[in-house]
Parts: sequence; C-alpha cells; structure tokens
Amino acid sequence: GNFWEARDYYREAIMFVEDLVDARRRERNELLVPLFCNLARVHLQLHENKLAEEAAAKALDIAAVPSNKVHASFYAKAHFRRGLARCELGRLEEACEDFAAAQKLQPESQEVTCHLTKLREQLAEGDQRRCTQGDEQKEHDEQRRKLVEKEKQALQLRLERRA
Repeated sequence: GNFWEARDYYREAIMFVEDLVDARRRERNELLVPLFCNLARVHLQLHENKLAEEAAAKALDIAAVPSNKVHASFYAKAHFRRGLARCELGRLEEACEDFAAAQKLQPESQEVTCHLTKLREQLAEGDQRRCTQGDEQKEHDEQRRKLVEKEKQALQLRLERRA
C-alpha cells in the first residue's frame, strides 16, 4: 500500500481525535491508542524507526492510565511495535523489555514469542545485529542474497571465458 499516504491520514486522525473535548475523554483515548499503534506500524514500514518508537510510546502513555481501560491487545501491540522500532535503532535490551511486556499481555501471540526468543538468543550471544521484522523481511533478504550470488557467478563465468 501507500504508506506515505497512510502516515498522513493517521496523523490527521490523531490531531482530530486529540481535539475532542474532555467530556469525551474515554472515547478519545479508545480511538487514540489504535491510531498511534497503526501510525507506529506505518513508520516501521517506512523505516522511520525513531518516529515509530515515539508513536508507540504515546499509545503506551495513554494505555498506562488505569482509568483509560485500554484493552490488553492494544497495550501489547504498542509494546511490540515499540520493541520493533528499538531493535531497528540498535537498542536491543530495551526492545527485549518491550517484547517481554507484550508477551505477558498476549502469551498466545506467536509473532511476539518468536521475536522475543530470537532477541534473547541474540543478546545471549552478544550479537548486536539488527532484528528482522518477520518472515517477509527474511524472505526478501534471502532472495536478494541469492540474486547477488547469481550475479557474482555470472560475472565469474564471463571473466573465465575471456581468459
């Protein structure tokens, strides 16, 4: 999809909802948390990792207030997305904390469990490589690696034929 356009729409929606009067505070907060979570996802897709972290943090700030009664799934989603952003920013220990919080809120989530397990292994090995954002990214990277390898082999063959 068009993530730049989506980013702009989410920003506009957030500004609109934030302007709701205090009498509508509950409805406002019910809308803001998913909007900030979705904005964080769009920022991640656009590799705007610092902005993704900030959007997820805003969702978490709202969710942290008990009177806002934010559903656990949104709270978990905000932790997970902030964790992804922090991975990309190289802040792996903080990302691990976010993934652990998300897993505590949604222990049935295989995606969260997978990321948390991989990150813990990475930290245990002392490896500071960047986290991947799921199977799509891994598949893309693998395809790219194979393509580069084929190009190298083709170049080597051409060089051998010329010699």
